[in-house]
Amino acid sequence: ATLVEAQDLMHQVRLCASEEEISWYRKGADLCDQAFAHLVQVVEPGMKDYELVATLHGTYLKLGGSLYGAALASTPMTDPSTPYSWWVAGGSTRTIQPGDLILTETTGTYYGYPGQLIRPIALGEPPAQLRQLEELATSLYTEVQQVAKVGNTPRDVLTLSQRILEEGFTIQCPVIHGYTQVIHAPYASVPGDSCWAVDLDVPFRESQLLVIEPNPTTRDIQTGFFIGDMN
Repeated sequence: ATLVEAQDLMHQVRLCASEEEISWYRKGADLCDQAFAHLVQVVEPGMKDYELVATLHGTYLKLGGSLYGAALASTPMTDPSTPYSWWVAGGSTRTIQPGDLILTETTGTYYGYPGQLIRPIALGEPPAQLRQLEELATSLYTEVQQVAKVGNTPRDVLTLSQRILEEGFTIQCPVIHGYTQVIHAPYASVPGDSCWAVDLDVPFRESQLLVIEPNPTTRDIQTGFFIGDMN
């Protein structure tokens, strides 16, 4: 037998979802919503990070989802040390404290069709800098959603994400990435970034899935605001 690399072919087959597939992705997204809503109800100081991860996984598994992913990281808002919800297997042993920021990324999945929901939880009043990051991330999310249209390209995202640099911040992850059963191109982050810059000039297509996830962080990569959804 001769084995032939077929990754590009599989990418093209997956790139644009059928109506039936989109209905299954919606079910995956609903599992994400319900898992995060349950986490908000139960989280309290004294719990361990791994208990929060178990809550996310356990909720969508009980609702008929399949195991895929739940990333989580917690840090004191007054002395932050993480910009991103790390994919630590099972979650860390850190104990949740009053005044923590909890970053989450939930990937509930319906028979291989995942949603994606990225939301933070603040256990207390956020400091001014975190409020600034929140305003930047949420407004940028809305603006990027407006240009992520059929016929536009990921390069259009860079005209908006320039704000992250202008306001003195940087990023940990791309502002957008392609999404099927896996994460893939296109990637677009901020102007000048060579890591998250793939397929910038390939136009968006109908029924193509993207995750929009503005994640501005301080330049020392110690704190950030991470928010996003599958679109």
